[in-house]
Amino acid sequence: MTATVADGAWTVMAPKDLETGDYKVTAVQIIDEVSSAPVSIDFTIAAEPKPEPTEKPTEEPTEKPTASPKPSQAPSDSPEPSKAPVKPQGNNDDNDDDAPLAHTGPSEALPFIATGGALLVAVGAFLLFRRKNIKGHHGA
Repeated sequence: MTATVADGAWTVMAPKDLETGDYKVTAVQIIDEVSSAPVSIDFTIAAEPKPEPTEKPTEEPTEKPTASPKPSQAPSDSPEPSKAPVKPQGNNDDNDDDAPLAHTGPSEALPFIATGGALLVAVGAFLLFRRKNIKGHHGA
Protein backbone atom coordinates (compact mmCIF):
# COMPACT_ATOMS: atom_id res chain seq x y z
CA MET A 1 0.00 0.00 0.00
CA THR A 2 1.09 3.55 -0.61
CA ALA A 3 0.00 6.73 1.10
CA THR A 4 -0.70 10.17 -0.26
CA VAL A 5 0.02 13.22 1.88
CA ALA A 6 -1.83 16.52 1.41
CA ASP A 7 -1.46 19.44 3.85
CA GLY A 8 0.05 17.15 6.47
CA ALA A 9 -2.83 14.62 6.35
CA TRP A 10 -2.08 11.06 5.29
CA THR A 11 -4.54 9.04 3.22
CA VAL A 12 -4.19 5.30 2.61
CA MET A 13 -6.58 3.34 0.44
CA ALA A 14 -7.12 -0.16 1.82
CA PRO A 15 -7.78 -3.07 -0.54
CA LYS A 16 -11.45 -3.91 -1.00
CA ASP A 17 -10.93 -7.64 -0.40
CA LEU A 18 -9.88 -7.47 3.28
CA GLU A 19 -11.39 -10.33 5.27
CA THR A 20 -12.86 -9.92 8.74
CA GLY A 21 -10.25 -9.86 11.49
CA ASP A 22 -7.64 -7.75 13.28
CA TYR A 23 -5.10 -5.74 11.29
CA LYS A 24 -2.11 -3.50 12.03
CA VAL A 25 -0.72 -0.75 9.79
CA THR A 26 2.75 0.69 10.38
CA ALA A 27 3.90 3.88 8.64
CA VAL A 28 7.45 5.19 8.25
CA GLN A 29 8.20 8.51 6.57
CA ILE A 30 11.46 8.81 4.61
CA ILE A 31 12.75 12.26 3.61
CA ASP A 32 16.25 12.69 2.13
CA GLU A 33 17.19 9.13 3.16
CA VAL A 34 16.28 9.87 6.82
CA SER A 35 13.58 7.60 8.27
CA SER A 36 11.10 8.67 10.93
CA ALA A 37 10.13 6.51 13.87
CA PRO A 38 7.48 3.96 12.88
CA VAL A 39 3.88 4.77 13.83
CA SER A 40 1.39 1.91 14.11
CA ILE A 41 -2.37 1.70 14.31
CA ASP A 42 -4.50 -1.38 14.98
CA PHE A 43 -7.99 -1.82 13.53
CA THR A 44 -10.60 -4.54 13.23
CA ILE A 45 -12.94 -5.39 10.40
CA ALA A 46 -16.11 -6.89 11.84
CA ALA A 47 -18.30 -9.39 10.03
CA GLU A 48 -21.54 -8.18 8.55
CA PRO A 49 -24.33 -8.72 11.08
CA LYS A 50 -26.79 -11.44 10.17
CA PRO A 51 -30.43 -11.18 11.21
CA GLU A 52 -31.71 -13.70 13.73
CA PRO A 53 -34.03 -16.27 12.19
CA THR A 54 -37.69 -16.13 13.09
CA GLU A 55 -39.39 -18.95 14.94
CA LYS A 56 -40.65 -21.84 12.87
CA PRO A 57 -44.41 -21.92 12.49
CA THR A 58 -46.27 -24.52 14.53
CA GLU A 59 -48.92 -26.88 13.24
CA GLU A 60 -51.31 -25.98 16.06
CA PRO A 61 -53.19 -22.70 15.70
CA THR A 62 -52.92 -20.09 18.41
CA GLU A 63 -55.85 -19.35 20.69
CA LYS A 64 -58.50 -17.01 19.38
CA PRO A 65 -58.88 -13.75 21.28
CA THR A 66 -61.93 -13.59 23.52
CA ALA A 67 -64.04 -10.49 24.05
CA SER A 68 -64.16 -9.11 27.58
CA PRO A 69 -67.63 -9.10 29.17
CA LYS A 70 -67.37 -5.45 30.31
CA PRO A 71 -66.12 -2.40 28.45
CA SER A 72 -62.74 -1.26 29.68
CA GLN A 73 -63.81 2.39 30.18
CA ALA A 74 -67.14 3.93 31.08
CA PRO A 75 -68.45 6.35 28.45
CA SER A 76 -68.26 10.03 29.31
CA ASP A 77 -71.47 12.00 29.94
CA SER A 78 -70.19 15.09 28.14
CA PRO A 79 -67.79 14.07 25.42
CA GLU A 80 -65.31 16.73 24.37
CA PRO A 81 -64.27 16.64 20.72
CA SER A 82 -60.60 16.35 19.97
CA LYS A 83 -58.81 19.57 19.17
CA ALA A 84 -57.72 20.16 15.60
CA PRO A 85 -54.07 21.12 15.17
CA VAL A 86 -53.58 24.87 14.91
CA LYS A 87 -50.62 26.44 13.17
CA PRO A 88 -48.96 28.98 15.49
CA GLN A 89 -49.19 32.62 14.46
CA GLY A 90 -46.21 34.48 13.14
CA ASN A 91 -43.52 33.67 10.63
CA ASN A 92 -43.51 29.87 10.74
CA ASP A 93 -42.40 29.32 7.17
CA ASP A 94 -38.92 30.74 7.92
CA ASN A 95 -38.83 32.40 4.47
CA ASP A 96 -35.04 31.99 4.61
CA ASP A 97 -34.89 34.44 7.55
CA ASP A 98 -31.95 34.03 9.91
CA ALA A 99 -34.16 34.72 12.92
CA PRO A 100 -37.86 34.28 12.15
CA LEU A 101 -39.97 36.17 14.68
CA ALA A 102 -43.65 36.21 15.46
CA HIS A 103 -45.65 39.16 14.15
CA THR A 104 -46.11 41.41 17.18
CA GLY A 105 -47.80 44.44 15.68
CA PRO A 106 -47.08 47.45 13.49
CA SER A 107 -43.61 48.32 12.42
CA GLU A 108 -41.38 50.52 14.57
CA ALA A 109 -41.35 53.17 11.84
CA LEU A 110 -45.12 53.77 12.01
CA PRO A 111 -44.98 56.50 14.73
CA PHE A 112 -42.29 58.37 12.77
CA ILE A 113 -44.32 58.17 9.56
CA ALA A 114 -47.46 59.43 11.33
CA THR A 115 -45.51 62.28 12.97
CA GLY A 116 -43.99 63.26 9.63
CA GLY A 117 -47.42 63.29 7.97
CA ALA A 118 -48.88 65.45 10.75
CA LEU A 119 -45.95 67.88 10.44
CA LEU A 120 -46.47 68.15 6.67
CA VAL A 121 -50.17 68.97 7.16
CA ALA A 122 -49.32 71.55 9.86
CA VAL A 123 -46.65 73.22 7.71
CA GLY A 124 -49.01 73.28 4.72
CA ALA A 125 -51.78 74.89 6.79
CA PHE A 126 -49.30 77.42 8.24
CA LEU A 127 -48.06 78.42 4.78
CA LEU A 128 -51.63 78.70 3.46
CA PHE A 129 -52.73 81.03 6.30
CA ARG A 130 -49.51 83.04 6.06
CA ARG A 131 -50.04 83.58 2.36
CA LYS A 132 -53.57 84.87 2.94
CA ASN A 133 -52.33 87.21 5.70
CA ILE A 134 -49.52 88.61 3.53
CA LYS A 135 -51.98 89.66 0.80
CA GLY A 136 -54.02 91.55 3.37
CA HIS A 137 -56.89 89.17 3.67
CA HIS A 138 -57.68 88.76 7.30
CA GLY A 139 -60.27 86.24 8.26
CA ALA A 140 -61.59 88.26 11.26
